This record gives sequence, C-alpha cells and structure tokens, in this order.
Amino acid sequence: MFKHSILGAALCWAALTTAIASDDSFTDEQLGFSISKPAAWVFLEEEDVQSRSERLQLSEAAQRALFLQRPRMPLVSIAQQVDSDATQGIVPSVTVVRAEIGGYDGFPASIVMTHSHAKWRVAGQPFKYLTAPRDKSFHGHPAAYSEMSLIVRDASGRDFDVRTRNWLIPRQGYALMIGMSASEDEAEEADEVFDEILETIELF
Repeated sequence: MFKHSILGAALCWAALTTAIASDDSFTDEQLGFSISKPAAWVFLEEEDVQSRSERLQLSEAAQRALFLQRPRMPLVSIAQQVDSDATQGIVPSVTVVRAEIGGYDGFPASIVMTHSHAKWRVAGQPFKYLTAPRDKSFHGHPAAYSEMSLIVRDASGRDFDVRTRNWLIPRQGYALMIGMSASEDEAEEADEVFDEILETIELF
C-alpha cells in the first residue's frame, strides 16, 4: 500500500520551524537526487519537521495516516527564513519525501497520486483540487502534478487557507514526492520561488 500522503505531508510542511546551518544544496547519491535552496531559505532539522504536528489540529485518523504509516522522515525540507519574533503562521516551504509505492509500482504516476490523496481524504482532511492529478514530465522523467487548497488549523484554533503544489516522480520501487506549501495570500509570490527551486533539482 501507499505509505505517504502528499496532502498529509503538506499539512505538516506548512508551519513555522527552526533552521540549521547548512550548505545551499542537498544531495543523496544513493537515491540520485539533489536540490538547492535560495539564499533566504533554510534547511530544517528532522526534529523540527516532526514537531510541526503539535502546531496543527488534526483528527486522530489524520495523524495516524500522516505519521504512523510513514516509514521515515522527509528526505529534505527547506523553508523561507523568518524573523524569530514574527507571528507564527504559514511559512512557504518545500519538502521532498521518499515513499514506498508497493503494489502501485508500474502504474501511471497520476493514479498513484490520486490514490494517496484519496486515502488522506478518508482520514478526515478535506481539500479541493485546483488542478487534479495529471501525468506530466518532470525534467524528462515520467511524473504526476497537482494543486490543491485546504484549511489548516493550528493548536490555538486559528484557521489558515493553504495552497499546495505537488509532484510525484516514480523511481524503481518507490516515488519521490515534492510538496510546496504557502498561505493563499502569499501563493503567487511563493510560486516564483518554488519554480526556481524546482529548476535546481537533478535526478540521476
């Protein structure tokens, strides 16, 4: 079964977190993947990614779908750097996850993506497609792309309108999932940065 949900991961990615000092690029030689970040963005520590769940009000079923079925933490997460004194909210972010696809290996990427989104909807988190999953090439590799909007509620009860852009790229027996999240009022500006980041990704 598909063990990750792009939507579920996007919920976790769309939150404030602290940064660690790092170079401007990340490479995983084993998976054949690299990505670079803008100067004003930061790489995130694993414990920071995990702690984001405490800032969101998710149903028990949704939390289980998001965390208990996940075999590992995200491969890499980056976010726009913010002033530590700034009011917490939705920070533009990009996260890449390696996901096992099991029996869906060999299926069109759009089918795999649709299946993952359906599982998250069943878990109790509503969303609306702005662009339904569709097969689309990513740097010459077969992939799927979608866009969606959703409402995220933080631990204080505040609601945030969030827009996510999602890529799923099948590899050999697994998929790389790229999730890009920002608040609706910052989505247009964030999209320009997201496109710059996507251009730095190399698959080898």
